[in-house]
Amino acid sequence: MMRIQGQGGINFNANQGMFGGHSSMGASFASTITVTPNIIAGQDAIKLWTTEAGIYGLPSKCAVKASPDTPCEALYAALLNFAHTECKNASDGLAGQFHGMGAFAPRHEMKISWTPTIETIRFEGDALPRDSTPIGQLLRDGEPFQASGKLNQTVDKSNQKALGALAGIKPEDKKYAVADAMFKDLDSDGSGAIDPTELVVYLMNRGEPPSSVQALFARLDTNADGKVTKEEWRAGWLAGTVTKTDKGCCVVS
Repeated sequence: MMRIQGQGGINFNANQGMFGGHSSMGASFASTITVTPNIIAGQDAIKLWTTEAGIYGLPSKCAVKASPDTPCEALYAALLNFAHTECKNASDGLAGQFHGMGAFAPRHEMKISWTPTIETIRFEGDALPRDSTPIGQLLRDGEPFQASGKLNQTVDKSNQKALGALAGIKPEDKKYAVADAMFKDLDSDGSGAIDPTELVVYLMNRGEPPSSVQALFARLDTNADGKVTKEEWRAGWLAGTVTKTDKGCCVVS
């Protein structure tokens, strides 16, 4: 359904675990899709289409054509419907991709499904309300916005290895699961990097004093360009510069 950071729309920092039984596995992924609006007066219906596909064929970017009078709640509904359709299309199209995968190929029919949700639509950091406010008052034609939510995945347990091979998931990514989840929370605007303001807000919202923010940011921003990339954040995590507290905060180690 959606994409947030990195190609493909899915952050593999999921809360993963078995869904009750023994035959299927489930995971919940934070996800965001970047949407470019084409706001046209007199447009009767909302139309959405994929402009860039990522992992499993799920869209990472899309475009929407809508009237400036379209209610925000209608945009939320249209995006969710689009996400459901694209998830089903991706699921239906996976089977053929497993031919020729050798040892990674599933022995049985591939069974996988995704259930998307859309929690927030944001433009320039501000969330659009789920009400009748016209989108023309909040969005600008041609300027992308982000739709963020969750992507719940269910896959047959026997197909996990094949699915991971197709996705290109690297075993070493698992050690960054907690760090990547924190990075996602900190990167509130979905830009792919953390700026000083985001770090201050994150810490203060969790009851942490901002006094150590400058020192922490300087240690993480190794190339001194005023932002902390995911790679820099991961390096800080491995070095012990940041860790996680019971409040979900990052602290100077």
